[in-house]
Amino acid sequence: MGAIENIDYSFETNVVGTYNVLKAAHAANASRVLFASSREVYGEAQYVPVDEAHPIASKNTYGASKVAGETYCQVFASNFGLETVILRLANVYGSRDFGRVIPLWLDRAKSDRDLIVFGGEQVIDFVSVQQVVRAMMAGIKSDIVGVPVNVGSGQGTPILKLAERILSVSETTSQLDHQPARGVEVKRALKSAERPD
Repeated sequence: MGAIENIDYSFETNVVGTYNVLKAAHAANASRVLFASSREVYGEAQYVPVDEAHPIASKNTYGASKVAGETYCQVFASNFGLETVILRLANVYGSRDFGRVIPLWLDRAKSDRDLIVFGGEQVIDFVSVQQVVRAMMAGIKSDIVGVPVNVGSGQGTPILKLAERILSVSETTSQLDHQPARGVEVKRALKSAERPD
């Protein structure tokens, strides 16, 4: 939520930062830049699974900043011949993750604090950092250049089931603390594992 709530941070990192990387890559005669975009560019899913042909309708400032980053990638590709690979990442998780739902809930369960669930209707595509690294390594050599590619597991995890699972495997007295949904969050974010024709 930090990048969604701190709109200056989102803009400076994802728009200005991306522009600076692209400009530096062009000045250094680099052949390719790989851009880590996000599922947030789609906004609320009009259909699932979400493929790359899904309309762009970001719901929050973080998603909007990633849309801008993608656009700069495409402009540098068309204007300066800089190859760009755009990977739209689902919700990445891993052992050193922090500040996001899985590590936050694990930390709360370890200290017997309740798991805060905003809304509870969300179905999220969680993808392991190992899969993302493999996708990035493939992107370095891929022939798919200049068009976005989804990177996800292709499986949806209901957020309530995730919370219940964490409680069931933790030796904790924590319970679920249901709070109203936050308007900036997407409810369904299941990625398609195949590109549309």
